[in-house]
Amino acid sequence: MKKKKLLLVSPFPNDDDLYPHVKHLINELSGNYEIDYFYGHERGIWTEQLNSKLKNGDYKPLINIIKDFISLYIKSIQDSYDIILAIDNFLYVISSWFFLEKTILWSHDFVGYDEVKNKHLIQSIISNLTRKRLSKNQKLIIQDTERLHVFLRSINYEGIPEDIFFLPVSLPPVKLPEKISIESQLPVLMQSGTIASWRYSNELIKCYQKSYKKFNLFIQGFVSEEIERLLKKLEISPLINSSRVSPDQLSEIIKLCDIGFIGYAIGDVNHYYISSASGQLVEFIRCGKPVIVRSKTNLQHYVEENKIGVAIKNIDELVPAIYKIQTNYQEYSSNCTKIFQKSFNIKTYIEKLLLFLEGK
Repeated sequence: MKKKKLLLVSPFPNDDDLYPHVKHLINELSGNYEIDYFYGHERGIWTEQLNSKLKNGDYKPLINIIKDFISLYIKSIQDSYDIILAIDNFLYVISSWFFLEKTILWSHDFVGYDEVKNKHLIQSIISNLTRKRLSKNQKLIIQDTERLHVFLRSINYEGIPEDIFFLPVSLPPVKLPEKISIESQLPVLMQSGTIASWRYSNELIKCYQKSYKKFNLFIQGFVSEEIERLLKKLEISPLINSSRVSPDQLSEIIKLCDIGFIGYAIGDVNHYYISSASGQLVEFIRCGKPVIVRSKTNLQHYVEENKIGVAIKNIDELVPAIYKIQTNYQEYSSNCTKIFQKSFNIKTYIEKLLLFLEGK
């Protein structure tokens, strides 16, 4: 039987930097759909960056948006798609202009009601158009109920859409040894993903300078310019891997550590309700790695409540948190894999997701 066609409209290039949960969802759905991937250059969240570039005479972002409009219009004429899955508000609005009720919003991030730019003209237009289209289409994929309510409030949506599918950031399981333990005398602490001050990477690296005899630090991911400057000044350098790692191989890197470090210095509602939307968390716990969380988010409560790690209020509590996990590592690790299987294993969602996409 011929497969139905699904168009995924995404603000992320389909390369080795593609978010693992997006990549793996494509893999899972490809058994049932012929999937076409469309990269839209503008996400519609950091519009202040677009404004800044335009003021400086850089019209490339605007040209890219126009090209995306044209390309999507051509696709709507030339190709017959059964389902359009659009990531985040801006691309949802554009896609729904051409594909109408076939378009489903897959919400990852949004400009929250508590952000100043939520009231800016461009964001207001995006929110209004998202609200109007969602009122007609009535289908939404989002991570959990908490994010649902703050998202709807952020676009001034009254009521609740009729058809909602809750899909946390999810990944497939990986093969693990029967028993996970700390092999070395010094535990290996890892931060993965974007390495920047808004992830408390600067505090983590400075703490390591004072405490390098108590743990090893492994940094994996994209290192921002500010952190690169900091690293050049160090006497004791952590192990760094800033090379691209494909989504299929990232778990092999994560397995090299004993404990994960997750930091969020941003506390707006989009970032606060992160417990079902943190790719870093899922990467660590599916490998049985407990986490230490320093953030302004609900992840603080989540890791403590589920006993998958330790929440700290400041970086001075890092070393005691490492010791706390070390002394009861097997229990923490076991809880990690249990929570992953219960809440973040993508394979447990696919059957119901397929029914949702088909409107059943």
